[in-house]
Amino acid sequence: MMNEINEKNLMTKPQAQQLAAFLHSIRPDWDPAGIVHALGVARGRGSVDALAVAAVRAAVNPGNRTPAVIGQSGAHWVGAFVERQGPVRELECVEHGVPESRCRRHHQRVGPPDWWEDFRKGRVAPPEAVDGGK
Repeated sequence: MMNEINEKNLMTKPQAQQLAAFLHSIRPDWDPAGIVHALGVARGRGSVDALAVAAVRAAVNPGNRTPAVIGQSGAHWVGAFVERQGPVRELECVEHGVPESRCRRHHQRVGPPDWWEDFRKGRVAPPEAVDGGK
């Protein structure tokens, strides 16, 4: 599935009915017909995979009293758009003009500096001189 919304990527009624049956097993107090309706209302908010993730997240929250919450903005939508992992695209070595896998003996990938994770989380400021500040 893809995150972008298009006609090929929207939830179908049979998919909504099957997801509703699953959600009803999690939330017996939610009526399956009401869940299907809520999924239909929310259909344009995201691709089929994002809608399914958001719907499950909404169902496991006991504070959500009805399935109507699925189509509303809320915490259940945060992070529902799954990162794509599609086919691996091999990078080309700019020095040698061949795939990197053929150049590994010439190159070594390095990760971020030791301070990066703390900086990203706002715990520390970056070193003043990035070149000399390890």
